Order: sequence, then structure tokens, then C-alpha cells
Amino acid sequence: WVGALLLFGLAGTTVTLTALSIAAISTNGAMKGGGAYFMISRSLGPEMGAATGVVYYVASACSCAFYVIAFAENMQDTFFSDTHSISPRWLLTLIATAALFLLFLVALGGASFFLRLYVGIFALLMISIFVGMLSFLIDKSDAPGYTGPNIHTFVNNTMFSFTVDETGKQMNFISTLVIIFPAVMGVMAGSNYSGDLKDPGRSIGRGTLSAIGISMATYAVL
Repeated sequence: WVGALLLFGLAGTTVTLTALSIAAISTNGAMKGGGAYFMISRSLGPEMGAATGVVYYVASACSCAFYVIAFAENMQDTFFSDTHSISPRWLLTLIATAALFLLFLVALGGASFFLRLYVGIFALLMISIFVGMLSFLIDKSDAPGYTGPNIHTFVNNTMFSFTVDETGKQMNFISTLVIIFPAVMGVMAGSNYSGDLKDPGRSIGRGTLSAIGISMATYAVL
């Protein structure tokens, strides 16, 4: 657990520095719509802002594809692991396509619709975190490798103990950090709503830093 705290602490420190820069830019004058593009263009000029904005847009589009595939893989492993009526590859494609279509419908609804939908997503996340914390206290002696609350397990898991992944590759500090770091990469969510906030100069910085603090505390507990 010391290694996990170190990994999340390093990731959280890195993203906090970015959030402080976002807060400084958003409070330096009147913040308008455009989110990251507006802040970059105001800091580096419209030419650099436009070039960076295009790259940011393409990166966001590509990351959406990766997120959808990861979602489909988890859904397949959780709910359809024993399905033999359809090829696993096509089932993965079907789930990912359905998820992408739902995201397309949400995008058609606009930012105001997504903000209302976000309340429901936030509630589901809170329920999931609560259930996850509650599961630690439930005795599942029949589950392989699960000991429940146990002081010996706690002590044995104090330091790093890297194993191999599914492909047989030995994991290390860097490869584990690569997996964990995307969990703290949502710092642009607040700035992207700069055109929908009543006082973006005040809300973006405080909201982003508060979100990072709550997220790091939640990760530490889990």
C-alpha cells in the first residue's frame, strides 16, 4: 500500500501543478467560452492556440475510442464472460459501438444536457465507491486470494511486490504508473465548461483543485 500511495501521490502532484496553471490563467482576466483552447490562445497567441487546439481535439477523439474499447472489455468480462452464441471479438465490437452511439446521442443533446446527465453519473460513481468500501468489510473466505480485513495481509502488502501481467511481462514502477496515471487526467473537465459557468474565473480553479483533493483522498482510502 505504500507503493500505491507513492504512485498516486506522484500522479496527483503532477496533475496539481497543471491545475495550478489552469487556475492562474482562468483568474487572469475575463474567462470566456472555449475551455482549453481559449486559455492556450490567450497565453501563447491565436496561432499557437489554434495549432494546439487541433492537436487537443484529435487527441480527445482518439482517447474516446480507447475509453470505449476499455469499457466494452470490462462489460464483456463482467456480464458476458460465458457467452458462446457470439464471437468474443464481435461481442466486444457490438458493446463498443452501442456505447459510442449513446455518447453520440449525448453529444447531440449539447453541453446543458450533458451537465444534467453528469449528476446521474456522479451519483452512480458515489454508489460504486461506497459499495467498494463496504465490500472490504465483508467476509469472502471462499474468494481466491481474498482474506478480508487482516493485519498480516496489511503488513505483507506494505512495500512493492510487482508480479507479471497477462502477457507474462514483468511489471515495474514505471509500467504501473502508466496504468494509474490516466486515473488523474480529468483536470480539463472543469475548464471545458468555461462558457457554461456563471463565474468561470472563480469556479474553474477552486473546482479543479477541490476535485483533485477529493479524488486523491478517495484513492488513498481505496
